[in-house]
Amino acid sequence: MLKDAIDARDHKVASREIYMDNAYAYSKAQEHDLAIEEAMKAYELDPENEMTISGLRNCLIKANRLEEAEHFAKIGLALVKSKLEDHPFIIGFYDDLGDIYDAQKKYDDAIKAYRNAIRAAQFSWTTDKYHLKVAKTCQKAGYYKRAISYAEGAMSRARIGGENYNEAEALIDGCSRVLKIKMEVDGEDGEEPDEKNNKNEKDAIKEELLLFMNDYLD
Repeated sequence: MLKDAIDARDHKVASREIYMDNAYAYSKAQEHDLAIEEAMKAYELDPENEMTISGLRNCLIKANRLEEAEHFAKIGLALVKSKLEDHPFIIGFYDDLGDIYDAQKKYDDAIKAYRNAIRAAQFSWTTDKYHLKVAKTCQKAGYYKRAISYAEGAMSRARIGGENYNEAEALIDGCSRVLKIKMEVDGEDGEEPDEKNNKNEKDAIKEELLLFMNDYLD
């Protein structure tokens, strides 16, 4: 009985891995529908495997099936959180949710997802890329002062002269120019209207200041 159970488990794992290998091969060849079909077979075999969910989510993102990708990213996030509070996959699921929301122009949701990735990776110096993603999304949303703050956070963590450092520096320059024009033409101080008197936003700022001991936001 035990041997039969072990053999069945091994067959299940092997089949899942074969399906995922097929999915990656199809995805690489830009055959996105076939890649998703294979990844779904793997998921149906083992719906509580975070690597399978991650692979399926990636296939859906590449196929630009963003609503489905969001669905599986949320499933994966809930799964890994239930397994381990600081599971290493948590960062990736938040990161991908941010990318999905950004592509859907849901900028506020994207910012929240990227900030959660920063919190999940708070003890890693690799957070410069997540700070930069928040900065870029804030820039798209017209939150220029916030974009500058996060770009500064990215620069403080990135390798000087590296790609992320240079991108953050250019973003600060661009946003600063916009704010200067807004002040000269419109007489505006650059503060985002939807952030004024926003208690949740203020609480989030305080939380980040306590977490990272750094001035990210004005």
